[in-house]
Amino acid sequence: MRILHVGNVHLVDPLRAHGHEVIAAFEEYPALAVPGVPFDVRALWRRLPFAPDLLLVADTLGPQALPFGLEDVPVPRVYYAVDVHMNFFWQRYYARLFDLVLVAQKDYVPVFDVPARWLPWGADERVFRERGLARIHDLVFAGTVDPATRPKRAAI
Repeated sequence: MRILHVGNVHLVDPLRAHGHEVIAAFEEYPALAVPGVPFDVRALWRRLPFAPDLLLVADTLGPQALPFGLEDVPVPRVYYAVDVHMNFFWQRYYARLFDLVLVAQKDYVPVFDVPARWLPWGADERVFRERGLARIHDLVFAGTVDPATRPKRAAI
């Protein structure tokens, strides 16, 4: 399948490994598609070397990839909604622009007003693997500790 992919780059290699021909918008068209900057997917579509069979928009960590003009894309549109427990307030509206929504958090599948399916987030074992290093911390936190956006967390 030929896929135009916009968003989380961690999905590109696994899709290619399964035999799909993937155009990674951020990598291949950086002048037209930039994370965190809304862009017209129709302008990108006109520059493609071939007509894809599917548009896949996947949430990123940090600035989102929010293409507009989706209603004019002439192929099925799929949205992979991640961190729905934090972003449902806007994702539920954005999801209406797609033919199918894949949801990383299973409990949220039934609350979308569009066709939705559960697709748990996975980890690429080439990136996230046991490296045989000594553990020096008993507990770690991975996330944002910004007093401006997360004052309670920053106070801990």
